[in-house]
Amino acid sequence: MFEYNICNAADEDIFEKQCKAIERKLPAALKESVLEDVDGSKIQKFTLTHDEINIYLDYPVGAVYIKSSIDLEKIFS
Repeated sequence: MFEYNICNAADEDIFEKQCKAIERKLPAALKESVLEDVDGSKIQKFTLTHDEINIYLDYPVGAVYIKSSIDLEKIFS
């Protein structure tokens, strides 16, 4: 599992930009419905064949981060 800390604040704009970047760089990835918690936290899940990419907007932690079964640095470099 690969983990990427994107921002040390729960920032809605940065979360949305990360979601759009995955859509743009991985057009074959299937975007699922966003999951929203009662505290406003969100998880956007993408699936690509047998791989999974989850983008988190986490208010209790105060961060935007990504957990992925594939190395995204190769895609974004």
